[in-house]
Formats: sequence, structure tokens, C-alpha cells
Amino acid sequence: MNTSITHSLSVVAAVGALAVLGLAGTGPAGAAARPATAAKPPHPVTAYVANSGGNRVTAINTVTNKAGTGIKVGAAPGQIAITPNGKTAYILTGGSVVPIDTATNTALKPIKDTGGPGYIAITPNGKTAYVSYCCYNQSSDKLTPIRTATNTALKPITWKPGTVYGASPIVITPNGKTAYVASTAGTVTPVNLTTSKVGKPITFGKVAEDGNAYIAITPNGKTVYVAESSPYQPGDTVTPISTATNKAGKAIKVGESPVAIAITPNGKTAYVASTGSGPGG
Repeated sequence: MNTSITHSLSVVAAVGALAVLGLAGTGPAGAAARPATAAKPPHPVTAYVANSGGNRVTAINTVTNKAGTGIKVGAAPGQIAITPNGKTAYILTGGSVVPIDTATNTALKPIKDTGGPGYIAITPNGKTAYVSYCCYNQSSDKLTPIRTATNTALKPITWKPGTVYGASPIVITPNGKTAYVASTAGTVTPVNLTTSKVGKPITFGKVAEDGNAYIAITPNGKTVYVAESSPYQPGDTVTPISTATNKAGKAIKVGESPVAIAITPNGKTAYVASTGSGPGG
């Protein structure tokens, strides 16, 4: 399947303190967002919004568009990941990973040994979450598996991306066998989730000093798209990587300073948001 790239969207900026949005509902991942056509779901679909300037996550009922009482999770909440069954939301805070029981909207105990988290991804079967760490954190070269049944951190997986300035985003293949971890060292590292064996880093760019890396995977799991940007080297390309060969393809020119990649459910188009102009503009 060939995926076309839409080179540049308007600048994407946070409105107020809106940091991250997650959805929780019933059924498999993605099903929660579809409107009911027959029987009503056991509970309404809920959106979760992290207030990065505070210490709370707010649940929003998407049927009534009403916000509930803020859920206290700890300082500087950021990324949110929700298990495929919709029962647990995992919040990355400045100090640890904090689970929320979505049935009661109650924050559970912070998960030990997850200090300084940067990104999180959950396997399609919902059994394991993987956490990478941010920046100059002493754990920035580790990937921590979390057993979601018990909310306990397992033995970390060590990977060597090189010098890491920003958080390292993670995507997981639809079959749950491989994670791809991008870094500001200009590499993407495949990790075999069955054996915890780390593969050879795939080079796609240069070191993005004080910058960020961005990654997305097609729904069929055949291609990973990755980009990076920094104040010193804004970047203006997205690189496809074949998951069959773990080889980078030819970089695709997009707008300057990419900040996000999103792929349509049919896998035909990737949208790249950037803060600069499009190719040649």
C-alpha cells in the first residue's frame, strides 16, 4: 500500500492548557469513537484532557460535552494512553506514570520505577504498556514494560539511541510483536517485544539538538514514518521505514519544522503538521 503525504497543515498550537486528549469507551481500540447505531454502549464515550500547567486530568462526556471534576494525578500531566478495552487510562506526569480507573475516574497509585516518563504506547492486546524517558533523564536509554493487569513495572529494556535531547516516541505494530522507538539522535530502534531484544538502530536523520522526534505507523503495520526537528536544524522531511526490512526509504520533502504525523485509518494518506512553510514555499 502506498501512502501519500500531505506536506503541511497550518500551525498546530495548544489552546489554553489543553495538552493531550484520549478516548475511553467500550470494545476494541478505535471502536469507542464510532457513534452507536443500535443499542447504547454500557457507558458513554469519554474524552480525557491533561492540563499540563496543573496537576489534573479532566474527563469529558462526549454525549453531553460536559466536563467532569478534575482528577488529581500529579504535576505536569502530559501524554495519555488508554487500554483497548477502555478500562484504564495511563497518564504521564512529571514524576511517574499514573493509572486512572475510567469506570470511576479515580487515579490509582503511581507506578514505581517510572520517574521522568516521556512517551507511552500500549500493545494491541492491552496486556503491556511501554514507557520511554525524556531528555537528559538517567533512564533515557531505557524502555520500561508495564504489566497492565497489576500496574507494575517490569525489567527495563536497554537501548542505545545516542544522544537524546527530547522524549522518544513509540509505535507498536498491529500484531504486537515489534515496537519502534524514535529519538532525536536521528535513529529509530526496533525492539522485539517477545524476546525484548533490541535491533540495530535505523538512521533517518541527524542529531536534533534540543529538538523532538515524531513517529507514526500505518494501520497495516508495514511502514513507519518518522521526522525530527530542532531550533538549530528545523528539518523538512519525513522518512518512511519498511518494517519488513527495517530499512529507511527516500526522505519525503514536507514543510519546515514538522511537529506531528497522523495517518488515515485506511492507510492511504499521512498528514504532517509543521510550523513552517510547505516545500518550496
